[in-house]
Formats: sequence, structure tokens, C-alpha cells
Amino acid sequence: MPKLTIRQWPLPIETGKRTILDAALDRGVPFPHGCRTGECGACKCLLLSGDVTMKNYDSGALTESEKSAGFVLACRAKPRADVHVAWLGGTVAVELPVRRLRAQITNIEQVSPIIKRLYLWPEEPLQFAAGQFARLRFADLPARSYSMANAPGDEVLEFHIRLIPGGQASEHIDSHLKVGDEVHIEGPYGSAHLRPEDDSPLVLVAGSSGLAPAKSIVRTALHSQPERRVHLYFGVRSEAHVYDEPELKVLASRYKNLRIDTVLSEPGGKTSRRTGNLAEVVSNDLESHRSAQFYMAGPPEMVNAVSKAVTEFGIHREQIHADPFHVTSTDSAGEEPPRNFNKLLEGMRGLLTIGRLRTPKARESFSPAKALQERAEVESRERPIANAADTPDDDSQRRMN
Repeated sequence: MPKLTIRQWPLPIETGKRTILDAALDRGVPFPHGCRTGECGACKCLLLSGDVTMKNYDSGALTESEKSAGFVLACRAKPRADVHVAWLGGTVAVELPVRRLRAQITNIEQVSPIIKRLYLWPEEPLQFAAGQFARLRFADLPARSYSMANAPGDEVLEFHIRLIPGGQASEHIDSHLKVGDEVHIEGPYGSAHLRPEDDSPLVLVAGSSGLAPAKSIVRTALHSQPERRVHLYFGVRSEAHVYDEPELKVLASRYKNLRIDTVLSEPGGKTSRRTGNLAEVVSNDLESHRSAQFYMAGPPEMVNAVSKAVTEFGIHREQIHADPFHVTSTDSAGEEPPRNFNKLLEGMRGLLTIGRLRTPKARESFSPAKALQERAEVESRERPIANAADTPDDDSQRRMN
């Protein structure tokens, strides 16, 4: 059975037929990740040694040049043999254990033609960072991912559910879900969360129900740093799809450093709001956002378009945080539920402090350049000595089908 070694984790992990990410999360490793579908690039890591197969991922999340340099997406990569990887950027900013809880529906609201708001009372408080999401399972249906709209620490969880035509979960929520029903929660997940140590200006770009994590980030950031500059772009199709405006106006009146732009893509008449493509609207303001941290949530097409516009303007990718919302309309199209039920490694409990995993002191921060050097050293040690009749191996060719 292939073994996985992670540079930032002290013990090897057996992978079986799982991806690198699934194997790591199953053992409680706080591996950076986001969408889990190969489209956001948050789980990108460097393959120091070994061989993997990789299928069904977005070329924008992993370019050909990155793949040639040895980078892989942990959520798509399945080891063929023992592998050694290093995730990028050192440690995750916030590392909270994934939990499984039951909750009860306490209220249901139709807030727009396509969005319902759910309030859930969990049996125990759910620790999460502003901007993260959880997987909710209704009745006997497959779990679906939705972002928390409330601030961390609130007793009641708030979710904004975009109703997808033909979706089994959407159909159940729209027609059958009622107050008092039980819901199963698994989380938190996601890397597009507010970084607690950062005080840079914030730019939040929310499309449709992407307003949920944006609200959580706005409330959390301004509560701890009332003077922080925050600009929220809320993109919807038309005036009928605008929601939560009274609450946003109250926040804007309380914090003069908070600016909110509601953008209509199809206004259908005269309006005082900004209109057009959300990526183009944000692009027009980028000169004033050079030092900001960008948080994006919503349909993948919107997230990709805005991310592209921001990076082409010259803003560093490290300033962009995104968990695109991927639509699954039927159970057969749904991804396999994550199997990480917070099975933390026995003997590693000493690393836990109030829900956070500390990096062992012996582990230095990750450097891509140093990791590439290590990879070359590992390969030189593992390469068999060839005689004159042997044909040299091409170590640069990895099978990533």
C-alpha cells in the first residue's frame, strides 16, 4: 500500500486508493484545501518524490508549467507508489478539527427568488473561521457544501441556500424542509477564510449566495478591527435578487470605512446602482486595492473571471482567497463525501491547543526553492546506478493522466 510523507507532518500515512488530500484529512492533517474538485488550486503542493495519477482538474488551477516543475493538486492526485510532498506557504492560517454534529432547523426564510436562508441550532457549538463552509446532509440525501453567514462564536448557524433547478437537495429544501427537522453537519472546510493575524484592507467579491461567507468576514473583521478598510461587491442578476440590504446598510452606517457596491448584471431599467459584469466593475477600482486581501465566493465562472482580472492587474496571487461554489444537480453527479471525521493521530494529541494544531518547532517554514533542491537530492539518492548498457531514466516524466 502506498505511503504518503508530508514535509510539514511528522508521521507517514497509508493512502490506499485515496487521493493525497483525502488520505491526509482522514488522519487529521491540516492540509490546505478549498473546493476539493480540482478547480481552486488551494491544495497545490510539490511532489518531492514518487509517482501519481491526476484526472479531472482545471488547467487554471494547475498550469502545464507548474505540472512540469513537479506541482500537483492534492485533491486530484492518487499515488502509484510511495510519495513525498510539501504543501505551499508553510502552515494553514487557521487549523480547526473537522467535526460531525446534528442540528435542528429553527427558521426558514425565502430571501430572494432563488435563495433560502436557513437557521440551524447545532447540538454543540461549531468552531470555524469566518469565510469557511460546512457540508450539510438533509434526510437521506447526499451532503452539499454551504458557507456559514454568521460570525464565529454565534450559537445559531446561518446558511444561504441557492436553489438549483433539478437538484435533489434544492428540491427537498424548497418543498419539504420544515422547522424542527434534523440536519447533519460536517465541517469546517475551506481555505478562503479571514486570516486573524492580517490587518490589510479587505475586498470581498460575492456573487449571489456568495454573500454568506462575505457577511461572516465583514462582521468578524470589523468587530475586531473597527477601523479596517473594507469594500464589499455584491453581484446579482437584477433588483429582485438583491437581499439583506437593510442589514448591510446598518453595518455601513456604523462603520464609515465600509463601502458596499451592489452590482446588477441585468438591471432591466434605470438604476442608481453599478451595473455590468462583476469582474469589470471590480477591475475599474483595482488601483485603490493594490494592498488589499481579496476574498471571493460565488459561481466558479465569476470567481475565475475576477481572479484573472486581479492577477493580470499585477496583484499577487497570495492576496487572493477563493472557494468557488460548484453546483451538483443530481446525486449521481455528487462527489464522494469526505471521509475526514476528525480521526486525529493517536500520540499527537499534545499538538492540540484550543482547536488549533501547532507546527512542531523542529519544522521550519516551507520554501519552494528549498523543496525543489530537496527533491533533486532525493531523486539522486533513489536513482539506481546505471551501467553502460542501461538506458537512462527520464525522471521528469510523471504519469499524470
